[in-house]
Amino acid sequence: MERNFIRERTMAGKLRAREHGVKFGRKGKNKDLVDHAIDLWKTGKYTIKQIEKKTTVTKSTLYREIEKRGLMKES
Repeated sequence: MERNFIRERTMAGKLRAREHGVKFGRKGKNKDLVDHAIDLWKTGKYTIKQIEKKTTVTKSTLYREIEKRGLMKES
């Protein structure tokens, strides 16, 4: 019973926060930084590992963006 009250108050608080413009969740990577990493990858001069070190964009983010943009090379 008490658990339900806590849950209701939490949900009400989140709803109120959303109404006031609060955004929940983790912030995404800087789009310009990801675009730069993709441009480096397109040149073919850098490996994913090198791009990861140079731009701080992780390989998972890089692969996800490459896939999302339809740039993955067919083997």
